[in-house]
Order: sequence, then structure tokens, then C-alpha cells
Amino acid sequence: MITAWAGRKVGGLEYLTWPEMREMQENGISFFVHTDHSHYSAPTTPEGNPKPVLANRIWLRRENRLETEEEYRQRVVSDLAAARDLLEKKLHRPVEQIAWPYGVYNERLVEIAQSLGYRFCYTTQPGMVTAKTGPFAIPRLDVGNPRRYCARSALEGSIYRFQRKTVYQARAALLGQFLPPAQEDAAVRI
Repeated sequence: MITAWAGRKVGGLEYLTWPEMREMQENGISFFVHTDHSHYSAPTTPEGNPKPVLANRIWLRRENRLETEEEYRQRVVSDLAAARDLLEKKLHRPVEQIAWPYGVYNERLVEIAQSLGYRFCYTTQPGMVTAKTGPFAIPRLDVGNPRRYCARSALEGSIYRFQRKTVYQARAALLGQFLPPAQEDAAVRI
């Protein structure tokens, strides 16, 4: 969840409200961090070269310089802590998972996430989740272009069931916990 967008219309899409998320959560859907307000790209050089801001230091045009490592760290810590804190406050559940915006991450971003208590981080890299999958680079299902899928309908039907089962299997594999098929199917029903 991009927490700054909760209940707002951004880019023509209406994002879920906190009451809608609480209702969905009561029916088995989990919500995790996708940043507070860092789901965009910005220039990283004087010439432009936009890259995702969560994983990159940005070019400060007014000051004609690249943001320092410490400024970058403070910005990212602030964003990831704010997103986690708001989700925990509004949904009354601990938050230990993040899906990297655009699937882009690096070692320093993983270190920051770990320092904030995140235990599982999802990329957009294709692949199977196995017991050897690292907890900070878990493949995830890309449900598509948000311009084609309304934020509200992307969790419906078979897309939701497949994604829920994939996330469940990822968590189980990472924790070394596997359920018999009958229990696994019951765990992913809507």
C-alpha cells in the first residue's frame, strides 16, 4: 500500500480507503508497505536520468548537487517508517513486509529495511519461491499496469486467489512451513 494515496484519486485511479482496507482485512486480505510517498522516479544526474527514488539518491536541482548518502538515508528511513507506522496504526496489525516500488532495490535499501524491522521484501523479478529464496528479494506477481486494472478490482477473482496463494507459499517456503494441500487451499479461500 502506498499509504499517502489511501482514499485518494491519483493518476485517475481511486485508491482504497482505510475503512475499506479494514473490511478487506477482516475477510483475510493482508496489506503491506509499498512506501508512503516514494513511488515515483526523479532525476539522478544534472542531465536528468530519472530512476526510482526509493533506491537512488536524487539530483537536487535548486542546489545543483546530488543528495548525500546521509540525506538519502534520512529520506528513505522517514518514508519507510512513516508507511509502516501508519499501516500499523490504521489496521492494528504489525507490518514486516514491503514490495519494492518497480521491484528496484539495492544493498543499502535492504539494510535500511532491516534496520526498521522489515523481514520480507518483494521484487518484481520473475521466478519460483523456494526454501533458498532470500527474504529480501522474494519474487512477486505483477498484477499488471494500474491503468488497465482499477486498484479496487485488481484484488478480485482469480487474480486475487492466485496472488494470495503465491504470497502464502512464499511465506511458508521462507519460514520452512508447509501445509498439506487441503489446508493450503483452505488458507487461500476468499
